[in-house]
Amino acid sequence: MLDRSLLPGFVRDVVPEAWLVLFDKYVSFFVTGVTGVALNLVITWSLTTFVFGVNQYFYGYLIGLAVNLIYNFVRHAIVTFQTQTGHVKRFTLFILYSLGMAGLQAITVRELVDVVGEAYYLLVIATVIFVFSTITFLVCNYWLFNDDYF
Repeated sequence: MLDRSLLPGFVRDVVPEAWLVLFDKYVSFFVTGVTGVALNLVITWSLTTFVFGVNQYFYGYLIGLAVNLIYNFVRHAIVTFQTQTGHVKRFTLFILYSLGMAGLQAITVRELVDVVGEAYYLLVIATVIFVFSTITFLVCNYWLFNDDYF
């Protein structure tokens, strides 16, 4: 939890506690996502370099993706949202949701790049990741990792 004493007085007095809790969860969610992607990249690179070879990079990627999803779920369940029950059901729904969102992101990126042009592909990818991760945070916070539903 964010230490309120670190905030300026005018912020402490104006920002409701619920918003600070939500902000803390979002920061934890973001850190989990960033470290999960880094973990995926390290695993993919290591397996491609030392096990499969470049021509079989996709196998390394799939293993890295699986580890990333498991890591994200565990960290969200324990640290970000501190869930108490329903972990098997949550895990199944989390994997299905994550894979569905990844597919939707890919389609969205492809379509938007076709509209705005290839010169802006990185901006499109970054924007889509940000928007979809914010949506995913809300889904996780208010439903998937909410103990009231499980």
